[in-house]
Amino acid sequence: VPVRSDTFPATFDMTLGNLTQAFVATSEIHVSGADEQFIEFHIGNDDGAMLLLAGQIIFDGWEGGPYGASVVGALLSPGNHSLELRYWNQATFLGNSRVSFDVSPTNVLLWCE
Repeated sequence: VPVRSDTFPATFDMTLGNLTQAFVATSEIHVSGADEQFIEFHIGNDDGAMLLLAGQIIFDGWEGGPYGASVVGALLSPGNHSLELRYWNQATFLGNSRVSFDVSPTNVLLWCE
């Protein structure tokens, strides 16, 4: 059960407090035209993150650890595709947590929450 609902910008790089927390951000991707399009997703996380595209895991960085950035890509058919970013941070003595997300091209995101 969500304890809070918020809206994220389409792309973000956030430093969060040093507390245990988690969120799920959902969005919809729209590929226009008649041809498939290659989409790149840039994910940065401390401690863990997972990215799902149309319900399938395309990035699994759920094991925790210091901030690191990764790039994953997918060839998408025309139309709408669901996107879900899951993130968690375990508070430690090491300081604040950080999470970032970007997509290229940026015009494929329809909305984020």
